Amino acid sequence: MSIAQQSKKKDAAMKFLDWATSKEMAIKGMLSNITMARSSVWSDNVVLDKMNPGLIETRTFAAKNGTPVDRPYMSAVGEARDLIGEVIIESINTKGASPNLEKLAKEKVDRVNELLKDTGEYGK
Repeated sequence: MSIAQQSKKKDAAMKFLDWATSKEMAIKGMLSNITMARSSVWSDNVVLDKMNPGLIETRTFAAKNGTPVDRPYMSAVGEARDLIGEVIIESINTKGASPNLEKLAKEKVDRVNELLKDTGEYGK
């Protein structure tokens, strides 16, 4: 969550964010079976008493061993989406039967890799 730079009511927005991301609200979410990102609630005794122990164990393992992002970082994501979108549109328009689909996909993968290399993000 963030506050837009052009916001005319930044103080009110900050108060909302403080409330929405508070430990109290995170505990309420957890007790309503909505998993929350705030780490402190995963070790709160009230939560531990009510949540499925297997879920707590899984989250604890993932927090220690997992990758903290859900997708690779890419600054040229808009351009990459456009390139990949061309392959998807070709597939949709031809119901996957385009004789050019494999060649087009390879070309677009090569272009996306070029974008990653140009920004120094390839292989990260």
